[in-house]
Amino acid sequence: MVDGAEKYAEEDGKIKEQVDARSSLESYLYNLCNTFDDVTNKKLPKKDRNEIQGMIEEVLDWLEKNSNADKDEIDTKKREIEQVANLILRQLYSFDGSSGSDEKEDDIGVGDDKQ
Repeated sequence: MVDGAEKYAEEDGKIKEQVDARSSLESYLYNLCNTFDDVTNKKLPKKDRNEIQGMIEEVLDWLEKNSNADKDEIDTKKREIEQVANLILRQLYSFDGSSGSDEKEDDIGVGDDKQ
């Protein structure tokens, strides 16, 4: 009986990691979408807006179609979109002289759920 409990505990841990990673990615995507809709919509070139909106939709579709994706696959998807989003945000803020911000590269992000 103890062996069975240990086996299920390990499986439960993997499922929890998967659910947490999925939740983190979904949260990031929705925060990212809101950021680009609310704050940067007027400042950001249409090409960049379309690129990030397309990526958000693509990753959300991927999540739907890959409901059994493991934590590593989900984390990889999150890193991919973070790279593109952070690049676009850096460009936006580097052209916006009114921000007066000296943010470090790692400080720019949306809804970082690092745990």
